[in-house]
Amino acid sequence: MFSVATVLVAFASAVPWATDRPQLIGLLAVSNFGLGMWMAMYLTFTQEVSRDSVSTAMGLLGGTGSLAGAIVMWVIGVVTERTHSFDLPLYAIAGAITLSWFAGLALQRHRT
Repeated sequence: MFSVATVLVAFASAVPWATDRPQLIGLLAVSNFGLGMWMAMYLTFTQEVSRDSVSTAMGLLGGTGSLAGAIVMWVIGVVTERTHSFDLPLYAIAGAITLSWFAGLALQRHRT
């Protein structure tokens, strides 16, 4: 699932080369579907952080994720305002998910 979700999110990096609106919407839809898959896995894996305190782990992970999201949205606003382009944020999203995929793969190999 990690691999499929990562490939789908990587479609975000093709958005800057979209030639028309239907293609742009299709690429974003595929990418968002992949992000949804990542979120579902994140919510499922919370129990792996602490089996005894799932709600505490969810609260801490959700809170830090929301804070990070707020900071990233502010940075994206600054970048897009200065460059008049969403290219860099879209590349960064694909890169961050790919980096997360490698981390998940390394953790999986370490645990088996």
